[in-house]
Amino acid sequence: MAIAQFSPFPAEPDLRHTELGDPTKELKALLGYQHLVDFKTLLPGQRYRADTDATTGSVVNGRQEEVSPDYEKKATKLDSHVPGDAATPFQDRLKTFGINGRVLGPTVGAWCEVSEDFDLILDLIAHALADEETSTIQVPHHQSVARQKSKLVADFGLMMHLTWARQLLDNREFVLVEGRHPSSDPNHGRDDAGYDSEEEERDLHHQDMYMNGGRNHHFGPPPTQEG
Repeated sequence: MAIAQFSPFPAEPDLRHTELGDPTKELKALLGYQHLVDFKTLLPGQRYRADTDATTGSVVNGRQEEVSPDYEKKATKLDSHVPGDAATPFQDRLKTFGINGRVLGPTVGAWCEVSEDFDLILDLIAHALADEETSTIQVPHHQSVARQKSKLVADFGLMMHLTWARQLLDNREFVLVEGRHPSSDPNHGRDDAGYDSEEEERDLHHQDMYMNGGRNHHFGPPPTQEG
């Protein structure tokens, strides 16, 4: 089973002929269909301020549930321009995907929380990897699924946090702080009177995280030689 990578365009994973060992009820519902998947991200803003649920995934799940209706509205609008009263080619095509035309909308929030569809896709990938592993290694399938899921969560989580960090650093030049404009340029501001050693150390840390993903960063100040 091919796993679609993140893309600015909707992905179309085909599960019509996919079989999984010991799938969950939710995964069983996905099998047998070709799905349309549109990944979404959320920035901090009004959605979070207006949220009254206060559960971890309430905002991203709310955004997720808007994805499929948005596609239905767009398909209906496109069909309105097609000649013929009964002609609905866009809506008909949309209904060939998923369960009754539902578009999956996995969403990543501003704090790297994920929606239910995103978690479902992680489960799908974990089960597929576990099937491959248990075909060559004698290990309980459920243990393999748990291990693969743990690895995926760690890998995706790291990628999400680094991506948000780079986004924040790239936008520093648009923020006014204490009368000066920060910049993603690590040398920016170092000649300013208000630029101190702590700020320099912080900028060096951010530069290292941006350029190297933190691989070269050592916690705490660099060691000093005595004597």
